Amino acid sequence: MEQEDQLLVLARQFVELKVPFADADYKEQIALEVKDKIDETIRTELVAAMTPEQTDAYVEMLESDDVDDDKIIGFINKCGIDTDEVTQVALTKFRIAYLGA
Repeated sequence: MEQEDQLLVLARQFVELKVPFADADYKEQIALEVKDKIDETIRTELVAAMTPEQTDAYVEMLESDDVDDDKIIGFINKCGIDTDEVTQVALTKFRIAYLGA
């Protein structure tokens, strides 16, 4: 879960830029919410990069009982998506939306 930790660090930075004078506990609560939104943005961009057939297979996989993070990562890797590029685009979009710059 190293990436999630990185997302939380990034979320904390965004929160610090947005509300620098807020109470520390409040900032941490907001950072956890922001991290979830960043993760959601990345997932949305990954799905957007899939072909319609890949999207259908992805949805089918998510509906199975034995899906886990490894299966999801494996599926995305098999799709041939440049995850680094997609993640960078997602982070840029999120930053613009959240901070306005």
